[in-house]
Amino acid sequence: MAGPAKAGGSGKAESKVYSRGDYTFNRRFIETQFAGFFRVVPSEAEKDMVIVFRTQKQEYIGRRISRISSNELFLQLQMSGGTKEVSVPFGEIAQIEVRQKDEKESA
Repeated sequence: MAGPAKAGGSGKAESKVYSRGDYTFNRRFIETQFAGFFRVVPSEAEKDMVIVFRTQKQEYIGRRISRISSNELFLQLQMSGGTKEVSVPFGEIAQIEVRQKDEKESA
């Protein structure tokens, strides 16, 4: 894959998929590509979007990146009642996807 895969929609924002091997997942990449997901109150562009981190063992679907360090990030998970924060080490991330919150996984 040469760039982010895009799935077209009828007037909706497009999904973007970033795979390990095509991109280096580190603090700088996360901060520049997903800056909107660091905000407490999401902007119009991110309010209906979720960010999905896939590792070898698990998939994390979140609304916001709450903290970031040199080797991991902390993601607030999308949950029906309340919030939960999980740590996701950069070395374990296999794929990152940004998609509509109601859209099903593309890969």
